[in-house]
Amino acid sequence: MSLIKGSGGTTGPTAAALVCASLFVFMAACGEGGKQPKSQIVIYAAASTTDLITEAAKEFYASTGIEVGFEFASSGSLARKIETGSPTDIFISASQRWIEYAGRKKLVDGASQFVFARNSLVCVEPLPVRSGIKSARELAGTERLSIGDPEHVPAGQYAKQALEHYGLWDNLAAGEKVVLAPNVSATLRYAEQGDVSAAIVYATDAARSSKVRTLFTFAESSHKPITYHAAIVSASSRKQEAGRFMQFLTSDEFLAVLDKYGFKRP
Repeated sequence: MSLIKGSGGTTGPTAAALVCASLFVFMAACGEGGKQPKSQIVIYAAASTTDLITEAAKEFYASTGIEVGFEFASSGSLARKIETGSPTDIFISASQRWIEYAGRKKLVDGASQFVFARNSLVCVEPLPVRSGIKSARELAGTERLSIGDPEHVPAGQYAKQALEHYGLWDNLAAGEKVVLAPNVSATLRYAEQGDVSAAIVYATDAARSSKVRTLFTFAESSHKPITYHAAIVSASSRKQEAGRFMQFLTSDEFLAVLDKYGFKRP
């Protein structure tokens, strides 16, 4: 079986680094005269929640005065980063697998964990391509299909489950037609740039792109439920502030942001 591993699709700073840099510029602008923030938490969050959590952080700051720093990447890579001792306060995972991994390793407080959003899995293609594909089984003839790396990217795990459900995975992988991306944002970017003929991403990612069209939505029965989990990191030194953000994730203000970006309510 042969799989093609793609790079991040950029030669400059990573998307996560750029997001973090932008956030700290935002935080500095919010401070008075460049003073150090009175209170701050750090969130490690799944790449597919970038827009959602960025806006939620601004809403949270406006209502509490607590500033938020964050890093976005695949849930698996973030869980392993927390395991190495990287300081953070909240872990947001796009799959039950990685929140359970963090729980088994005592990296998060299991009692604090809950599901705050859901999503759907879709197949997209670059706008210039007009394949006419309308169902999953028609992907058997695709030339290059991008998915997140199933080893650590939840969207890739769901994609592999769906392809296995329809009996497509073995042939596509053996034919070197599957291009693995480091996170779901990169998976989408490969399609946007025309590097692949199709990609499997979340519905929320497809909806925010003007460079791809959605071909179809995978049946929910073809993969495990796509759920987003939040938990307070066990080693956090700001558990009280982290707890307030966790409460914010259940508020009407946050649910409005959830709806805005097309996520399903829990």
